[in-house]
Amino acid sequence: MILAPMASADSSESNLELRIDIDEPSNGIYYSDTGDLEVTIRIKNHADTAQELVYNPACPFDLVISSDEWQMDLDDERICPDQSRAMSIQPGQERILSTWSWDWNNAPSGDLDFEFTQSEANLEDIHSLIFQRTVEMPENLKLDAILAETLGQENSHTSSMPAMIYLSLSNIGTDLITLPFDENCRVQTNVLTDLSCGFGAIESGEQLALGWFAWGFEGAEDGDILIPISLSGVIGSTTTVETTYMRTPTNSVPQLIPSVTIDTDNLLEWHFTLENSADVPAKLIFEDACIAEAHVIAPNGEIVFDSRGARFCPDTGIEQKIAPLTTHTVASDYWDFIGSNGCEIGDGMHLLVVSQPDHGIVATQSFMHENSGVNPACGLDHQDDTSVQLRIDNLAVLDADGLNERISFEVTIVNSGDEGFDFYWPTDCALQLELSLIGEEPERIWYEGCEAVGGQRSTIESLQSYTWPTVVVPFVDDGQELAHGNWQISIETTSLPTFRTQLAHTYDGVYLQEIVEETLSEEEFQPVAQINEQNVEPLQIGGDWNYVTTSTQGC
Repeated sequence: MILAPMASADSSESNLELRIDIDEPSNGIYYSDTGDLEVTIRIKNHADTAQELVYNPACPFDLVISSDEWQMDLDDERICPDQSRAMSIQPGQERILSTWSWDWNNAPSGDLDFEFTQSEANLEDIHSLIFQRTVEMPENLKLDAILAETLGQENSHTSSMPAMIYLSLSNIGTDLITLPFDENCRVQTNVLTDLSCGFGAIESGEQLALGWFAWGFEGAEDGDILIPISLSGVIGSTTTVETTYMRTPTNSVPQLIPSVTIDTDNLLEWHFTLENSADVPAKLIFEDACIAEAHVIAPNGEIVFDSRGARFCPDTGIEQKIAPLTTHTVASDYWDFIGSNGCEIGDGMHLLVVSQPDHGIVATQSFMHENSGVNPACGLDHQDDTSVQLRIDNLAVLDADGLNERISFEVTIVNSGDEGFDFYWPTDCALQLELSLIGEEPERIWYEGCEAVGGQRSTIESLQSYTWPTVVVPFVDDGQELAHGNWQISIETTSLPTFRTQLAHTYDGVYLQEIVEETLSEEEFQPVAQINEQNVEPLQIGGDWNYVTTSTQGC
């Protein structure tokens, strides 16, 4: 309940009760400053005879509103001249004493307690509600929601497993974004979660992890389910997650409250417990020896470790009783952070999910992990790289035969396959280039694409590509020409795995056309020797080439 009476007092002498009715919030979850708070104050007579209430109509009730660090007394906001009025209330009936509207004044976001009193009849009623001030979602700030896999690579759900959703904020703009959310702002679905909206600032292109939450399917019908997610009081923050749901029979035990505690010092140690919240015993029957299963989900929603179906589980039919109002540890285990692919899991906020499959009981706990850096290229060599190509695009010769002859081109890596392809980048520069005469030692070795990627892994998704900034290679440096001949540029990525390509360019020096002044005198005719083209020795180049340029054309 968002709005709940914490106490309701009546006068034992008059049998009168103070009743406070507060309109429900428009979103059914919390109140906001987009509308006033509307309150109706009533007096009910529980006696068998009519009762009379004498009160001051100028100030028919008193009110103190408070939170942990804030308080407002209605007496400080009004003037109460001495007046008197009598109200007669018939047996079993109630009458409206007053109505009150409030614009929230300077109240902070959070839980607010409303203590209403009627001093003449010595009546009191206390209510608590949640208030959230509104703010606009900053431009270029995006709320991202990732739905985790449930089993294998499936994302559909049944009654035995809630939807696990990972949330983060992304700065998709070019400027730093300072988050404007107050400390009481929370992630909301059909309820307010425990996840904060975040605080601090996010650099361009960076993300801020908000965390994981589990969304149950209580009351949901079979079929497609759309889960709306937003930040409380933040206008324009809504995103959605879509999944499919099918109700399945479960032997649930509602009185049991599951939880899992963890320790992540060297290993992930976990303890799965069930608390019996009822005053009667709880009975569990385990069909096999695997009474608890565990799986771990990475921030991208992928299951990186899963004990389900991976162990031998002989039938047992064991029965377990949990005494009233006690806590029972169902299972304890540990994990070494090595995923199902044999590699250590990556950085980020992961989610441990522990379940008791016979009764559909699930507990979760998130944890942060930082990869140790040992064997950073683990698993990359097992990928199929036949669909990945490093290529040269937009090759051009600039100022051909001039004093500043140079070539420009772009380097692009393309994934034409059906699955994403992973890279590991040991250094900050992504491309290594070598310039050399064909068959000679390199004249120059340098690096491009230096974007501080060292020590990181990246993925090119299916049918996607990445192009580095344009590369320009001069053949005249400070007026000094490179040797004339056939040059090649070899290009390779510094990643693991590595991809290579190359191009060729023929440089034959600066050619300045001679300017001849016309004269009136007739020049003596000089015979010109004919060149036999058959005597010209052809140029032969071997190898695989994306593109070849000459002084006159490219092919």
